[in-house]
Amino acid sequence: MRRVLGTSCERLGLGKSGVPGAMEPLVGGTPEAVPDRYALFSPTTHARPGCPPTLLIQGKDDVIAPVSATNLLFEQLGGAGVPAVNIVFPHAEHGFDLVLPRWSPAAQTAWYYQERFLALIV
Repeated sequence: MRRVLGTSCERLGLGKSGVPGAMEPLVGGTPEAVPDRYALFSPTTHARPGCPPTLLIQGKDDVIAPVSATNLLFEQLGGAGVPAVNIVFPHAEHGFDLVLPRWSPAAQTAWYYQERFLALIV
């Protein structure tokens, strides 16, 4: 986390965890200790009819947010009748669009799909 966030890592309280994507510092405990907080924090808890159309874009090699969680959200949105698109880029990590976005094929493709999605829902 220090490598990714630099000095903000300590300020955000994320330097205490050696596991990328660990939520304990943000939520105030483990899922076993504070399950209600994790439920409130999870977008899957809030997937229901009436949610806005949703575009999900993620790198397959994301170590911060598991692809399985994104896939679950996509399934729950679809089950609730919410229009949703789920795009997973192979060989891409979390924040794949931050490193050289003008030359990154995944970043360019993400921009393309984002613009198309917005054009369809406006």
